[in-house]
Amino acid sequence: MRSAFAAVVLACLAAGALGSGLVDNPIAGDALQYLDRDAWAVSNGQHTIEGFVPGDLITDLQRAGLIGDPLYETNFLQPVLWEQGNWTYSTTFDLDQDVAASGNQWLVFDGIKMVSDITLNGRYLGYTADQFLRYTFSTAGLLKPTGNVLTVTFPLVTDVRNNEGRFMACTGGWDWAPYSNTKTANGMTTFSKGIWKSVYVVGFNYAALTHVVPLVYYRGPYPTAPLVDGQQGPFEVKVRVHVFAASAVSGTMALSTSWNSSTTQQISLPAGESNVTLVVSASPDEVNLWWPARMGNQNLYPLQVWFTASGAATPVAASRRVGFRVFTLVTGNDTDPTTLAGKDGSDSFTMRFKVNGADMYSRGGNMIPMEELEGRVSAEAHRILVQSAVDAGMNTFRLWGGGIYPFDAWYDACDELGVLIYHDVMYAQGGHVPQQTPMQDAELRHQIRRLSHHPSIALFDGCNECDGHGIYTTFVMTTILQEDNSRPPWPACPSSGWSSGVDRLWSLANNSTLGLQPKATHTTVSAQAGSCTLQIDADYDTGFPSPSVPAADPGACCDACQANSAKCYMAVFYSGLCYFKSKAEASKVSYEPGRVAVWPAGTGPIPPVPPPTYPLETHGPYQHGTGFPAVNDPDGKLVLFDSNQPPALHDIVPTGPQWPGTYASEFGGVAISSFESMAPTLLPEHWGINSPPMSQRNYPVNNFVLTYVPQANCSAIGEAAFKQQLYLAMLGQALEMKSDIETRRSYNSFGTVVWQFNEIWPTGGWGSIEYGTVGYTPGQVIGGRWKPLQYLMARTLFKDVLVTCGNDGRCLVRNDDAINAVNGTLTVSLLHLANGNMSTTFKTSVSLPRGAASTAWYCADGSNAVTGCTAFGTFLSANGCNPAGTDCVLFSSLRDGSGNVIVENSAVLNLLGNLTLPAAHLSVQVGTPNSDGSVPITVSSDATALFVTLTTQATGRFSDNVFHLTSATPNQITFIPFGGIPVDIGLLTTTIRFEHLQQYI
Repeated sequence: MRSAFAAVVLACLAAGALGSGLVDNPIAGDALQYLDRDAWAVSNGQHTIEGFVPGDLITDLQRAGLIGDPLYETNFLQPVLWEQGNWTYSTTFDLDQDVAASGNQWLVFDGIKMVSDITLNGRYLGYTADQFLRYTFSTAGLLKPTGNVLTVTFPLVTDVRNNEGRFMACTGGWDWAPYSNTKTANGMTTFSKGIWKSVYVVGFNYAALTHVVPLVYYRGPYPTAPLVDGQQGPFEVKVRVHVFAASAVSGTMALSTSWNSSTTQQISLPAGESNVTLVVSASPDEVNLWWPARMGNQNLYPLQVWFTASGAATPVAASRRVGFRVFTLVTGNDTDPTTLAGKDGSDSFTMRFKVNGADMYSRGGNMIPMEELEGRVSAEAHRILVQSAVDAGMNTFRLWGGGIYPFDAWYDACDELGVLIYHDVMYAQGGHVPQQTPMQDAELRHQIRRLSHHPSIALFDGCNECDGHGIYTTFVMTTILQEDNSRPPWPACPSSGWSSGVDRLWSLANNSTLGLQPKATHTTVSAQAGSCTLQIDADYDTGFPSPSVPAADPGACCDACQANSAKCYMAVFYSGLCYFKSKAEASKVSYEPGRVAVWPAGTGPIPPVPPPTYPLETHGPYQHGTGFPAVNDPDGKLVLFDSNQPPALHDIVPTGPQWPGTYASEFGGVAISSFESMAPTLLPEHWGINSPPMSQRNYPVNNFVLTYVPQANCSAIGEAAFKQQLYLAMLGQALEMKSDIETRRSYNSFGTVVWQFNEIWPTGGWGSIEYGTVGYTPGQVIGGRWKPLQYLMARTLFKDVLVTCGNDGRCLVRNDDAINAVNGTLTVSLLHLANGNMSTTFKTSVSLPRGAASTAWYCADGSNAVTGCTAFGTFLSANGCNPAGTDCVLFSSLRDGSGNVIVENSAVLNLLGNLTLPAAHLSVQVGTPNSDGSVPITVSSDATALFVTLTTQATGRFSDNVFHLTSATPNQITFIPFGGIPVDIGLLTTTIRFEHLQQYI
């Protein structure tokens, strides 16, 4: 039996405490009883085990010892138990007295994944089919004071109701997630199932508040410069309260706020569902602005709504938290707002985020779900993940549309730490497309109502890579705007914007007589090759691996497809390979320059291709992993790429908000994780990147090793070999992405959002943060251990100010601080590897106005960057280095007037495997913890050592890592704990290890 829920919980509820963490804001009634966590049993008729709610079946099976870790070796391919018959979750509970005393009771499920059938005390209530929808069931006449029996039964995933169900698209596999062997009847991959969010009974006498939706509107003039607290225009807050009344009732609806604005209405509610809107203002002297990280403070303001029915002794209350910011999605030249005011539709000039009048350089990562297995989820891990983003210089997440609407812990952390969210609606490839059904309509409305109070959510868009036409506009975005018109809508990610339906200046919906219409599709050139029709610049990538064969040209691809018609409906030719596509894949079209879609005679219809995203928004390019037959690269052909060291920076072009610009919302390079993360998931005889289980770890990484270190052995097995391979592969990703990001910042880019930020398991994925769940798969760190790329972002790539030098000797200083100008001294130097000496080649004063994209160019030797710098080989020779750059490293730094480092950078000048490095012997000393919990560490070397990388099993990160070290200067760093978790000094001391490049070449 379940004990009564403590009365203190109701007091916390009034303050909004339960809306934080892993529990959604509940329906507000007179009484509330949660049925979470304990006292559940799970059975399939053969096995009965303890169940956990919220959670998932596979995690419960692992806890019970019936299965091993599903992420170990290839256990995830063996659904021996979780698809063995129906599984039923059941619990028996007594009804709390205050709930029993309420005139009405609802049973509420905040989230159930996969189709389930619900019974209460033997009565069938109905079924669930949408993971993202909150389900409520009336329990009239069913609940008893004691001994209530609730069951939730999950049938096999082949139950036909799952065909129309809604669940996380990456369940059961994506190109960075484990591919399972379980599929719905219509072929969609699945993995876990379970009651993944809270279950509760809410009791109410007169009315329940089902949603409280505060929408914040700025009522001042369009800002052309950063706003200042106390001087901004006024805000208006409209709070829409959704109510369910058991019968017609009158009473008082009231709103109070922490900025001392309040309002009260006498209202009459009809029976059933209705809503009431309460309006208050927020003047400049009452509230301060909410800013993204490093641009200002994240000021947040609670508000509370309550309804007191006539004759009721106590009110029904709910609270939310809001922030005040002015966000615009800029697509035109807004330096003179009058040229854009009143015009309909997006412009084609730029894509840029403007917050509180400040032109923002948006940088960050694409957030995927932290887990495939919901029973492993931790609120603390989500908060640590957001903190890691901020600590690395990020200010933006793009929430990817093939995952989930995350837990409140993640959104709350984004609010509190200042990370803007570019928010996909949860539609993506692999069959997870919208249908205009009552279920999906209810899902969209529930999620927007649930989330709209978060100031971190900058905009909603219709889907991941779907072009935004048709149902994505007429249903998805139209429904969203009915619920929330306080944010800019966007057709899709990526997109070229709207032809009508939004105000060109403010980017908000404008009720245009032309309606909401995305910009027209792009018609690619068509041609013939034999009996096939060719679409130039078209791709059909569903995010899942496709079989391929070598092909010399599109004509050969045509022949190959026709010869393999059983598995090739149509094909895509790219880079010497012919990728076979099924009929189901043949509707997922995207614009991809250089790719050719091949349509054999009798296939089609051929869908139109969306427009090229330039100049507004881009996805890609992506540096995939190659070189070993794996689930994402079945052929295993090794394809090396240009190391681009130092980077080939863009030609000098005008930069700043007054010039055309771009926004990259996806681009990336494949990465593996550390030995500490990977090794515990494999048998020791499989410790190697080309071992058999690694064929299921998504992408191979041989090309990331061999592009930079051609002499490396990717086939070796063993601890030493695996550590070398993983180190070189992670360093390869860091250097490939470093060159990419520096190149993007050398032209008028206003957004660099990398694909992707986090990993969902230890694999060959795309993230800069490792898998961040602990307690189930050994070797992990809560929130995720930082990979080398994450450290480079923190030190250089995502700083407000960037300095970098390219392969032609040109050096760039760019200021993206949207609030402050930058003044300092630029120094360019060469580090001589043999002796560790540093020689300065150029020094000059730099003064740049505030950003975004305020730039200045120089030459590494002081010559004129506009007319052309000295040939790079000549420059190196003149400064005592080999012309090929194998014995030197180029450094650039900017220091303020007091000599403090604003930013510093370095560039290797040849392939890593070609560098001439001295033998170096390093030592690491761990000191006594500081008062803030951090731990000082000293790293020393007797010779020059490059890319010194520290790793540990302890929970936290290093203040600096992947650094260069000389014998003259030890590096004093600290180990910083995650989330206030005290550092285990013993674990840190015994597991800390270092690697550096010379060890492995």
